[in-house]
Amino acid sequence: MRRHTGRPGRRTRNLRRSLAAVALALLAGVHAAPAASAAEVPAVVHSERLRAGPYDIEVSFTDWPLYADRSLDMTFQADRGIKGRTARLHLISPSGEDYGKRGAGLGRALPRYTRSHDRWGLDGTLLPDEGTWRFDLAVEGPEGAGRGSLSVPVGPRPGPPIQASWAVGLLPAIAAVPICLALWWRGRGRRTAAVWTWD
Repeated sequence: MRRHTGRPGRRTRNLRRSLAAVALALLAGVHAAPAASAAEVPAVVHSERLRAGPYDIEVSFTDWPLYADRSLDMTFQADRGIKGRTARLHLISPSGEDYGKRGAGLGRALPRYTRSHDRWGLDGTLLPDEGTWRFDLAVEGPEGAGRGSLSVPVGPRPGPPIQASWAVGLLPAIAAVPICLALWWRGRGRRTAAVWTWD
């Protein structure tokens, strides 16, 4: 007769360990959530001044110099604050095209910056073309309406040309074609030999 020691079985111990691991993971997620929600404002590395009628606007960038197709944040802060004021931005490309007409959502009222509500801002904006861009800003508020422009140089797209990137990306697929053909041909030959042997 086997004596019962009262110790939990292996399955019970494994279950307890799994539950403990899940609890620790949940606790880590709860502690990390406030830190993630309170995301810090990205560091501003360059600022320019823009005069739009009676309004002095500081235009700030989280990346400088600017390069085509590189994402960045842009903020627009009025010296007297943005409460009771609205602003509209048009980005004019080097070719003279209004970037808002490409479906970029510009030309409407600038929203408050998601990471700091005391200014207007755009998150994750990229300028697709190299050259000098023109920022046309229109502001309306208690002091009246004003317009101003700022010229911003944008450098070439970083990295190799798109065509070269595509070529490099397709190299493995191109190299795999003859290998697959050779394997298929060898397999076909073996099947044929097996048929002749069987006859």
